[in-house]
Amino acid sequence: MLLEFLDQTDSEYLFLVGDIIDGWRMRKKMYWHQEHNDVVQKVLKKAKNGTKVTLIPGNHDEILKDFTNFSFGDISIKNEDRHTLADGRKVLLLTVMNLMRLLLMQNG
Repeated sequence: MLLEFLDQTDSEYLFLVGDIIDGWRMRKKMYWHQEHNDVVQKVLKKAKNGTKVTLIPGNHDEILKDFTNFSFGDISIKNEDRHTLADGRKVLLLTVMNLMRLLLMQNG
């Protein structure tokens, strides 16, 4: 389903938010299907062709949090990101896990 979406769309920005890689399941049994390679290749190609790709890890792909604020080629890994939509509205992109952390920090 993700591969079909990537095949059918072009954009200036691509935000991959939360649980893109299911690390929890992979701890139980290592698996990596060809479809996973296809998605990774498609994302890399989009980034190479100028799409600004941002990955915001969730709890299932928390291993990627060790790379927060790093860029790998044209792909950035962040805890959150802010973006201005074409109509001028501003959005905050983050996972529920990071939202809960923010709320706890404000109330703590």
